[in-house]
Amino acid sequence: MACMAADRIERKIEVGELERRYIAHVPKDAATRPTLSVIFAFHPALATGEMFERVSELYEQPGAEDFLIIYPDGIGRTWNTGACCGQAKRQEVDDLAFVRAIFADAARFGTISARRNFAVGFSNGAGLSHYVACTMPERFAAIAVTGGKRDMSQGCEPAARIARNPVSVFLIHGLEDTLSPYDGGPSALPTVQQTPGVPALQAYWTSANQCTGQETTTRLGSLQCQESTRCADQRLVITCPVPGMGHWWPGQEPQQRWATRMFGPARPDLPAG
Repeated sequence: MACMAADRIERKIEVGELERRYIAHVPKDAATRPTLSVIFAFHPALATGEMFERVSELYEQPGAEDFLIIYPDGIGRTWNTGACCGQAKRQEVDDLAFVRAIFADAARFGTISARRNFAVGFSNGAGLSHYVACTMPERFAAIAVTGGKRDMSQGCEPAARIARNPVSVFLIHGLEDTLSPYDGGPSALPTVQQTPGVPALQAYWTSANQCTGQETTTRLGSLQCQESTRCADQRLVITCPVPGMGHWWPGQEPQQRWATRMFGPARPDLPAG
């Protein structure tokens, strides 16, 4: 494990009537910086912030010491994305309020950037990343998501507001993902009848970011990706379909034999961060 240039701090805060928890990796010089950018890392359903901390290892990636990295916990190991999921949705937990409360609480570590913040998420956490970006575009500069989608017709701010605060979007998704099919449609999960497709999400963000150029093909390592061009404020919308990957975080190595039967093939050869 790399030597961390950050302190790992666990915080509990009150949001409404709920006690919420998050883990923070705080740069050691956070208090002396002019501003501090936040990366929210939203775990998948049935996981926790600590579990996603171990899987994603964002704090070990090059340049991680320049960011305040936050791993929050969902309620019942789920997030309410406004469209789903699990206990968080059934109880109508306000996870947007949780994110806002984390921004406020994190001010104890340093001066939080008003705009240059980021979200990454996997599966249910990807849906929440889309949700925070479309409801708080003035706080987030970019999101990067994998293995999860969201119906963007529900609960997002008007396109004009997003156009004034464009958000770069990086979509990576396994082509063999049966739990969250790339092109949309029914999930292999019996409780999920219909899911939007990744192309629909790409179209949403391309429109919201007022991208007017021709779509181009670009490469990310071994992956062939589509990039929307000439977007507002030089933002990017990049979509990377991943051959040979099911419902996995890129670079993740299955630890149990049954996991590939449930989630499909993994791509441990891909960069994990």
